[in-house]
Amino acid sequence: MTISDENRQNLINELINNHGLNEYEIYLIDLFPLIEMIWTDGEAQQCETTLATKFCLNRIAELDSQTEGESPLSIDQANEFLDKYLNEKPNPELLKSIRSFIKPIHLSHSDPEINHERRQEILDYCIDIASAAVHKYPYGMHERFIKEEKQLLKEIIDSLYCK
Repeated sequence: MTISDENRQNLINELINNHGLNEYEIYLIDLFPLIEMIWTDGEAQQCETTLATKFCLNRIAELDSQTEGESPLSIDQANEFLDKYLNEKPNPELLKSIRSFIKPIHLSHSDPEINHERRQEILDYCIDIASAAVHKYPYGMHERFIKEEKQLLKEIIDSLYCK
């Protein structure tokens, strides 16, 4: 699904005006499912935040390669973003609402393979985050992920593939 530049800009304006995102945060919109997954158990653990940071750095590298080194996103802005969303638990409803913008903004490339790769990267990181820190030891065969993480993963998959 591709969207027009005008529709894309309208969605970006809505994120900025109604959801409180900074303009540069739009370039990191694909991190919001990871942030949701990190906070599902109520705390951001070091191994989880390290994964989010790696994803963020990969995103900056991707932007740099697309813009010949003149990225619209600086390391300082990325760090500010990570501090904002990883040091204090954000509103879950805000995160869920922002997630609904990922598909039309970030997964609307004309090449379906690029959209597939982007979806897969988000999901891979969400799985890695959910499995990075267990809620309790010992855990049963089906308890590596807590029930809330499993439910959130299903919701993330739906939002990235359906609708």
